[in-house]
Amino acid sequence: MSDWSKKIATVLGGSLLLPFTVELGTAVLKNEPFSVERAAIFIAVLGGGSAVLVGVPSLWAAVTRRRTSPLGEPGPSTPKKIDVHPFVRYGPETEGLVDLFTERLDATDLHYLVYYARGKAVFRVDMLDDPSVSGMLGLTGAEGRRAAYERQGEDLRALVATMDADFDEIDSGRLMRVVLDVEKGALYYFVVHAESQRAVVGVTLGQHAVVDTDVEMQRLVDDVRGYLGYARPGP
Repeated sequence: MSDWSKKIATVLGGSLLLPFTVELGTAVLKNEPFSVERAAIFIAVLGGGSAVLVGVPSLWAAVTRRRTSPLGEPGPSTPKKIDVHPFVRYGPETEGLVDLFTERLDATDLHYLVYYARGKAVFRVDMLDDPSVSGMLGLTGAEGRRAAYERQGEDLRALVATMDADFDEIDSGRLMRVVLDVEKGALYYFVVHAESQRAVVGVTLGQHAVVDTDVEMQRLVDDVRGYLGYARPGP
């Protein structure tokens, strides 16, 4: 409570006898009986004013303290713990892709990404060691999952190549996207550019995020095409 409100509250609180004095003087001058009711109303008004002056600033101070409390303020975001693994040596152009992939990783949906070019894995980025993700790994640790995802990525590339030949026979064009929706998440295979055998494999560990991650993967692949100067497939 500020000094001015303390002073006014003290004056008002200490003046609660004033109504009796005023009422008594009025009654004597007018030769009227002393009115206890009028004096009581006067006391209530003064007492209420004093309470407001004392209580409101105190309440505001409490609210202000809560607003500025460290517990009430959003803390700085925790940096993502990301593992970057190159499979081959690459130049500055690919460094830009590493940055793009790293930026898109998120604990809520996209947890693992691999980039392929000329049919070979170029680099991998993932959040499997991040504390916010590690609880979703189950009985298989981060390294075990990385090894499995690398094998599955190669299997998907072979599957897409086989199916492309089948689709070519019926003039359906190339297979551009495969989604393996499992009980605990999903694995995605997106073709970036068929002629140069560029592709992206992504993984989400959350079944609740399968649809959202599919959308995020499409956005990522479109951005990769734009970065590399490739047009999006289709008419």
